[in-house]
Amino acid sequence: MAPATRPQALCSGPWADLAPEDLESLDLDHVRWLDEAAFEEMVEDPAWIESVSRRAEARAGHDAGVGSHCAAVDAVTMEAMAGFGLSAHAEADLTAAAERVAAQRRTHEVTLVTIVAELVSRGIKAPEGLSRTDWLRRHDPSLTAGQAKALATVGTALTDARWARLRLLVATQQVTVGNAAQIIDFHTRTAPVADPDDLTTALGDLTDQAPRLRPEELARLARHHTEQIRPPRDEPDDEDRLDHQRRAARGLWFTQPTPTGMVGMRGVLDPEAAAILKAAIDPLAAPTPVTDEHGRTTTPDDRTPARCRWMPC
Repeated sequence: MAPATRPQALCSGPWADLAPEDLESLDLDHVRWLDEAAFEEMVEDPAWIESVSRRAEARAGHDAGVGSHCAAVDAVTMEAMAGFGLSAHAEADLTAAAERVAAQRRTHEVTLVTIVAELVSRGIKAPEGLSRTDWLRRHDPSLTAGQAKALATVGTALTDARWARLRLLVATQQVTVGNAAQIIDFHTRTAPVADPDDLTTALGDLTDQAPRLRPEELARLARHHTEQIRPPRDEPDDEDRLDHQRRAARGLWFTQPTPTGMVGMRGVLDPEAAAILKAAIDPLAAPTPVTDEHGRTTTPDDRTPARCRWMPC
């Protein structure tokens, strides 16, 4: 669970002014621009006029003096884009510019993943025989392999109707592309061996929590559900089918490098493969303290079991 003090992610981007009840009923596949006649009808509607007036009054106090501040923030952004020194700018303007650019980065992610989804829906492959991940990284070298994979994963999955709710949360910027990719990867890994009801419950919980959880927190929640999820209940005696599903769910994953360059590794094995691997590693990973000629320990082996398994003596 996310800390109670952490606020729920708010809708932002083009849909920021949409009321919560309207947001829940938003159908992204049937949103159309108003033609001239429909626009004129809308702006002459007394209810629309009243709504706009209320929002304008609510923002009036906030907007006092914002004009000059926005101009200063624009100046910071443009000069920073050119690589100029920014020592002449006020601290408040620098902070506001950093926040604006950070928000724009998230908007760019949503824009890119939506375009990728359309390419996928049309059956258009990445140019030059590249994978979508490599294609994205070619045009944005700042993307890590994990970030590019997340964009490709989410862009591909969001063409499937089963992800309609997640698509809406991503489009309205309540769930990041990275968190959405974790949810989709969880489904890919567990669907072959999970009871459908358990899987539905787990996906619902992950989706509900994703707006408030940081990536590492959502990863922990996904691991929890992976450990708790049960095999299908409708065919408990079909061991062959369950074994096949277990083998299909096997995989090996690497994390992104930490600031110190360390890379994490996580694997999922079926029971037989896990037993073989443990039988091969455990005898080699036993503690190896230093002993004297009488067999008495003089220096204990203070390595953790995990470190012993990684570097057996």
